[in-house]
Order: sequence, then structure tokens, then C-alpha cells
Amino acid sequence: MTDLSGEYSLLEVAAAMEFCDIVLTNDSGLMHVACARQRKVVAIFGSTVKEFGFAPSGPESKLIENNSLTCRPCSHIGRSECPKGHFKCMNDIGVDEVYSAALSLMGK
Repeated sequence: MTDLSGEYSLLEVAAAMEFCDIVLTNDSGLMHVACARQRKVVAIFGSTVKEFGFAPSGPESKLIENNSLTCRPCSHIGRSECPKGHFKCMNDIGVDEVYSAALSLMGK
């Protein structure tokens, strides 16, 4: 895995996605770019929910979210801080869950 955060423009990132087998992303504009580029997508949703209509499109996508919290959703556009101070919507999502979703999209 390579982290290229902040190194390229949006157009460069969109072009680079052509070389990605799968894109791991949060609920963001890059998730939608990956879907538009017809990439396999694992999207992690925190303070937002798929019912708002922003879930990844396409049959080759997986959505990871913590549905056990009564405080979700707390925003329709996402938050950088948790109003309750625990950020469990993201912190309680494990690496194994994301890894498993990625493997299933890769057919493994």
C-alpha cells in the first residue's frame, strides 16, 4: 500500500486510480471518483449513513459502517470531530473488517 495523501491534484488522482485494483476510502469525493472510474471500492462511513444517498455505486463496492450506535448519523456531510467525544463510528471499525471486505472484492 502506498499513501500519496496531498501529493497530487484531483485529476492526477483520478488518473492514478486506473492502476488500482481496489480503492479504500472514507465517505468522500474520492469515493465518488473511484466509482466513476469503475474501480472496486471499500468505503468506510462514520458520521454519515448510506440512507442519505451518498453510498458508493456499482456492484463491486462494500460499505463498512458501525450500525450499533444510536448517535449515527450526526451529520449529513461528515465531521472531523465527534460531538459526543468518542468517535466510535470510526474508531470501532476494525482493520480486519476492512481487510476482509477488500479481500472479498478481490475474490479471495
